[in-house]
Amino acid sequence: MSKSGVCNITTPKKARIRGAANFNDAHGIPYYHTDLFKFYGVSKQQGWAILKEGMEKEVPKVFPEKEVLEGFPEMAYDRTHHNNPVVEEQRGKWTKLSPKDLERCDRFLQDVG
Repeated sequence: MSKSGVCNITTPKKARIRGAANFNDAHGIPYYHTDLFKFYGVSKQQGWAILKEGMEKEVPKVFPEKEVLEGFPEMAYDRTHHNNPVVEEQRGKWTKLSPKDLERCDRFLQDVG
């Protein structure tokens, strides 16, 4: 299916569809994908495109200290671009100081006063 068939579906709706499918799969709950798609009001083609789209995304390790539980796949981020923790912020002015410089300034102010 082309991207135009899926792009008019909102990101939260896609996230709910993927979340419900992953939950049922992880817990071994039998269900029909067509029922899931019908519940969320999308066609079979759109539903399968949404599920396939979620599988194609590479999931970076944002929180490496947390382990992924057995049987629970790490999910792709179903967020819009502006609030996705993986995507680096590119809007607005460029920062004058790097985070390392800010840390040095903070340490200086704490030491000197």
